[in-house]
Amino acid sequence: MIKNSISIVIVPHSSGKPYTIFIHRYLLSFILGFSCLAMLGLFGIVFTYTFDYIQMQEALEPTKLEIDNLIEENQMLNGAITQASNHQDDLALVIKEEREQHAQALIEIHDRLKMLEKFYADLRIMAGFKLNVDDAKALDKVAPDPLDAHGGPVEAMDKHFEGINLFSMPQDEYLQLMQTKEMALKNELNEHITTIQKLKMLLENKASLVDDVPSLVPVEGTITSLFGEVRKGGTHGGLDIAAPEGTPIHAPADGVVVKSGPSMGYGRVIIIDHGNGYTTRFGHLSGETVSLGDRVEEGDIIGYVGSTGWATGPHLHYEVRLNGVPVDPINYLNTNLPQKLLDNTSNPNTSIEELPPSYPFIEDLPLQESDL
Repeated sequence: MIKNSISIVIVPHSSGKPYTIFIHRYLLSFILGFSCLAMLGLFGIVFTYTFDYIQMQEALEPTKLEIDNLIEENQMLNGAITQASNHQDDLALVIKEEREQHAQALIEIHDRLKMLEKFYADLRIMAGFKLNVDDAKALDKVAPDPLDAHGGPVEAMDKHFEGINLFSMPQDEYLQLMQTKEMALKNELNEHITTIQKLKMLLENKASLVDDVPSLVPVEGTITSLFGEVRKGGTHGGLDIAAPEGTPIHAPADGVVVKSGPSMGYGRVIIIDHGNGYTTRFGHLSGETVSLGDRVEEGDIIGYVGSTGWATGPHLHYEVRLNGVPVDPINYLNTNLPQKLLDNTSNPNTSIEELPPSYPFIEDLPLQESDL
């Protein structure tokens, strides 16, 4: 305990009178004791909180480590998910490409079968059989290459698969669809093989094949316009043979009629398929004696000279085509033409590819579906 009291003298800076504060020794003892107790209490509180904090940190250390491990695992999982997603995208792209290639292969097989049908029809012509109307129509149509379709293979697949989205289809449905398509193609192929084998047997028993080269002069008359002549409307794609109206026109070789009737530009026209890529066209007729699908032999009367369509007078517009390309009919005529006329004709090997590209064939007009 403090033994003496103290006095505090306060002297103001002004000229005022100083005054004294007296503090008893008991009050000083109380203040000092209270201050010590307060310091001890504060120290105890700080020590307690510090101790509790250390204990809490030690208790939370495993949890913190577990949280860090979870964060690391989460990052690894996110990386794995990203990698799996990229792999899935790559796999989807591979599947899409494989499905596109598979579908394209089926389309090519389908188109090959259509070519086989055309080949079968050619064999029937060579064998001397009359075709039905549908087969005769098919001969005059060229099946388009699926790769030449507008939009490429995708549009071709849409056409063949009736708009089915092959790329979003589940795998089991896709496999089932492909199996169905493959089975249908196999069945169609087996049918073609069977029919061709039957036709082969018939051909083996046939004495001779027809002469498919159109060599007979189709009509008696005067050649007024040669193949390849450049006109105002384009390049002439055949021979014009003037003759009196009603003059008989003869088939230049054996074949099948694939067109008989009116057509734009040609007027009344007849088209004969002789097989092996040879076709002949007879335009501006006054009438026909044959119908679609009829089998004709070399020398048969098929129609009569006229002036229908784009014609200024009675004549026969006569074309010979090889694989759809107009060629010079004079090269195929089995007759003795005057040397002067032969000197004025186009080169014996002249075909559509060698003529000026800026001149279309005047008579080379498309046949309408309604005409067939």
